[in-house]
Amino acid sequence: MSDLSTSFAFVDPKLICSQEQIYSAIYKTLVEVNYNRMRTRNLNSECVLCLSPTSNISDAFQKFGIKDDSTELICLNFHNNTSDLDKEQLANELSSIVTGVEIEFNDKNLSRFYDETLIRKVCSKVIHYA
Repeated sequence: MSDLSTSFAFVDPKLICSQEQIYSAIYKTLVEVNYNRMRTRNLNSECVLCLSPTSNISDAFQKFGIKDDSTELICLNFHNNTSDLDKEQLANELSSIVTGVEIEFNDKNLSRFYDETLIRKVCSKVIHYA
């Protein structure tokens, strides 16, 4: 495998209810990198952590990371420069890791996968502990 295999973040969409949630986590990840405040070892794990309402790394991975029984996932790729990126190589790398059908990333498709009950459960725990 190439070094591209280390540049994917895999997220379970059950707790993702909108594109803005992912975009916010990506933005927060890039801010943490820019100010040298990353709490994890790489951009992928930092992005998963940034999705979490808490700062507990293992809790973030348990809730937002993919599991052995995951049937859907959101795949994120961090890279330095799109002009240097070979999109075909990236697609081949991803297809060697993940078997499935690629669908467009939009709110309509996300609405098919998120679990509102689970989202309420996760958010209510944070509100009670705060």
